[in-house]
Amino acid sequence: MTSAAQGEATPEFVRWTIAQPCPLREESNWRDPEQTERLLRPVREVGEARRQGRAFQGVVFQDAPSMRKPLDAVCGFIIEQSLAYFGGEERVASQCDRCPANALARDHSSPLAGCYGMFYLADAGLILSQIERLVACRSGNLEPTARFEKTQPAWYGLWISTPWCKAQIQELLAIFDAVFAETPHAAPGLAQFLLGLRVSQEIGAPMYARLLPAGTRLPHAWKIGSHCKRCKASRPLRDPQCKVCGLRGDVCEGRTRKVHGSRPHYPLVRQLGAAQVQALTDAYWATQVRHEKNIPRKAE
Repeated sequence: MTSAAQGEATPEFVRWTIAQPCPLREESNWRDPEQTERLLRPVREVGEARRQGRAFQGVVFQDAPSMRKPLDAVCGFIIEQSLAYFGGEERVASQCDRCPANALARDHSSPLAGCYGMFYLADAGLILSQIERLVACRSGNLEPTARFEKTQPAWYGLWISTPWCKAQIQELLAIFDAVFAETPHAAPGLAQFLLGLRVSQEIGAPMYARLLPAGTRLPHAWKIGSHCKRCKASRPLRDPQCKVCGLRGDVCEGRTRKVHGSRPHYPLVRQLGAAQVQALTDAYWATQVRHEKNIPRKAE
């Protein structure tokens, strides 16, 4: 996670992926949302950078380089090197262009590797109360196949067992469409999750999701507290039974993980040397200045 400062609490978040067999991830666990994100992150970044104008002369900039930014603070990666594992950018583009699971290409957020995503709870209390109310209102009319595991709060039961069946996907769409309509900014990334659900439903490919517990950001790591192995809710190690899902035993100890950080972006001076980075940024800004000069100005 990168949204919290050092020592600050990080929220619960959900990773998801549409499990479509794909040559780009055939050597990984393509059903696992976290494994998919780790593998395809450079592919996604190339697509987003090309759309946003951050790709230049075979290099992706993490941010458009400031004319005053020190060279050692200019971060990015070399496209050819990062995509060599996948057979190069042309092969990647040909696979993603025709992939029915490329959900995020449909809303133009990323033309490449749009088969996975995440959303997090910026306002956990609000979202959990909304889910509780919506699930309670709808539960009486649900067929058994559309039901989720019972937990208190109901939020945790949605993620215990995936992939979801068609009836459960339809129910998730109804619940989260309502949540998004009421509070669109309380869960960043939720719109893309809804798009993923719709594409999964449309093409008949299973969608897997994983709830990751809340944690704390450390200097170079991310610490997750002890939690229930089944529902992922926070749970003290000594508790004999989870108060959320009722599971006895099976408490996961707190652990420390590597932070997402800026991967796959690293200081370009380490990859290209100071002279080449200087020439690259100068050329980038020269093209930006020429582009701005060619933009017609409105008559005053």
